[in-house]
Amino acid sequence: MSNQSRNRSAGGSGPGRVFYLALLAVVLGGVAALWLGRSGDAGPTEIPVTLAETEADAAAGVSAGPEDALVTLVEFADFQCPACAAFYGFSGRLIKQNYVDGGGSVRWIFYDYPLEQHPHAIPAALAGRCAGEQGRFWQMHDLMFARQSQWSPKDDARGDFEEMAEELGLDRGAYRECVRDGRYLEQIFASAKYGQRLGVNSTPTLFVNGQRAPQDYEELERMILEAAAAAEADEGAGAQGTDAEG
Repeated sequence: MSNQSRNRSAGGSGPGRVFYLALLAVVLGGVAALWLGRSGDAGPTEIPVTLAETEADAAAGVSAGPEDALVTLVEFADFQCPACAAFYGFSGRLIKQNYVDGGGSVRWIFYDYPLEQHPHAIPAALAGRCAGEQGRFWQMHDLMFARQSQWSPKDDARGDFEEMAEELGLDRGAYRECVRDGRYLEQIFASAKYGQRLGVNSTPTLFVNGQRAPQDYEELERMILEAAAAAEADEGAGAQGTDAEG
């Protein structure tokens, strides 16, 4: 079974237009408000959205691991996507533990790719980015995926995200202001557009050094090790060439 087929069967995370396209179609050429419902006891929150069309931006991702790593793992994901939670719950967590945080041989770049069938996808993406503003993106990332089954069925999950933010020791006022302002919507949209430019149409979608990658841990690990070996060989060949020229 293909990765995309597994994604579709794992909880509606298959092909679909990204939510922001529908938003932009409504508000092109002017200013509108994105209503994200209630956040804790704050009441309805109106978030102004800048309507200049967002450009795809490879710099819109959030990274972990050394910038000079031989291997770069790129992930496009939706926090409300069950297949994304399943991937990170096993394969992703082990790769990050063994090769990003532990060995430091892989740089992981996470890109938001919210799907229109997931009403909490953009609020969750905002929660992650606002946690990142206080240096806790990956901790929030882990909590939202770990507790997805708790917040995903709710009519409004923003209170859950705020509780997680407090649990992580974030400044509550700063976090809430960040969410209310929609401070990172442009980066979220730019991230999703970058995914579209690469042909992403389902979540999670992975790339290892630019090549589509599997979600299975053993296969993904093998691809990472092969990519690292190839990169080392290229570096060695380059060094020999430089020595010969000298």
